[in-house]
Amino acid sequence: LDAIGLSSFAIIGAQNGVRAGMPMIVSAICGMATSTFGGLTRDVLCGRPIRIVHSNAEVYAEPALAGATTYLAAERMGARPGLRIGLAMAMCIGSRFIAIKNDVKLQTWDTAQDNLGVAIRKRPTE
Repeated sequence: LDAIGLSSFAIIGAQNGVRAGMPMIVSAICGMATSTFGGLTRDVLCGRPIRIVHSNAEVYAEPALAGATTYLAAERMGARPGLRIGLAMAMCIGSRFIAIKNDVKLQTWDTAQDNLGVAIRKRPTE
């Protein structure tokens, strides 16, 4: 359910960037910001760690950016609106699902405390 909302707002933000006459890269960033900043506000108000800026948290902004970029690329290729939206939602939901299923995390710098410096950490098997 979270990924559906994430992809929907990424598409809406990208569409608003296009309507404002922004370049493709700015429109993609508009899509990512629209879909993630609501969660950022929620985390700040609830006093929780901000999910999109902690590299040890699950990926969140990257699937939104991928979905917005997919929407914009399909629009540039002249795809019909339904197809653009479907492709963008599939990209965003699919990349979020794969990231969660494979426990993909953002790249981190090794420190003496955590010794974590990998982009993908496998869950321990029991």
